[in-house]
Amino acid sequence: MVLEYPPKVRHFVWRATSDILPTRAALFRRKIAHEARCFRCGHANESSIHMVQVCCGMEKVWQAAAFLLETLATTTSSWNWFEYLSRSLPDYYFRLAIIITWKVWSNRNCVLHGDAATHQENIIEWGTRYLDEFLSHQMPKTSLNRAQYSSAWSPPPVGYLKLNVDAALPAGQPHYTVSMVARNEEGVCIWWEVRTYPGSLIAEECEAHAALFALQCAQRKGWQSIILEGDCLGVIEALRAGTDLSSSIGVFVDECLSLVPFFSSCSFSFVKRSGNKLAHCLATSFPFPCNEGDTLPTGLASYA
Repeated sequence: MVLEYPPKVRHFVWRATSDILPTRAALFRRKIAHEARCFRCGHANESSIHMVQVCCGMEKVWQAAAFLLETLATTTSSWNWFEYLSRSLPDYYFRLAIIITWKVWSNRNCVLHGDAATHQENIIEWGTRYLDEFLSHQMPKTSLNRAQYSSAWSPPPVGYLKLNVDAALPAGQPHYTVSMVARNEEGVCIWWEVRTYPGSLIAEECEAHAALFALQCAQRKGWQSIILEGDCLGVIEALRAGTDLSSSIGVFVDECLSLVPFFSSCSFSFVKRSGNKLAHCLATSFPFPCNEGDTLPTGLASYA
């Protein structure tokens, strides 16, 4: 399944397929809510499948001419629901169904908090407008070409931070290292971090973990406008376009995409190794005889 949707929709799909949506049934199982009954219709426990398929007349939406879908067993999972949509619908209507599934969850939260929600009778029309507008703003997909990218590091726009990332796999060692360095429009390093993890992943998986590591740091720091840059073409392509869930880097990339909604602006950039020297040296030179933070290790401050 390729997640070519706005970040907030991708984030919803990730939460749904990971079974971490805070429905009443889920909260009741965790002994957080006092009851599992759906607060809108009161006819059944509020699971994600009940909410999407049948609550408040949703079965009529899926039976409409755009979809002609049958109701699945309420014991099925969100993953099975998305797979069912993928098997049953052509590409455009599959995307529309994903948008509507997300909107149902959004409507549920609006009702819960006393805000206005889109009526079920209008949800297909609303979803069609939303999807068409999103698709109209998408650039034609082209594969990234190393030759068209700079070999030198360049500063981000004013108000942004550029997060360069890299990974290192020491030969013969049962661990790998990931690094990130954040610099502003003046090229000043405001933070850097390095971590070593046990395991023997392939290089691309380690690079994808480095990207996730940097985004988690950025979220923790409260940075709002960021550009994540790395020299692994496959990872940057996957972050820009979404990824097949069967890919070996899929778990890391999906985790990265789930963090995108937490930023005001977040984009991904490819740079050649020669333009990623500082992050590379941080990853390959660890451990350092100093603490992580805003002062770079001796000998590395001069790297661009």
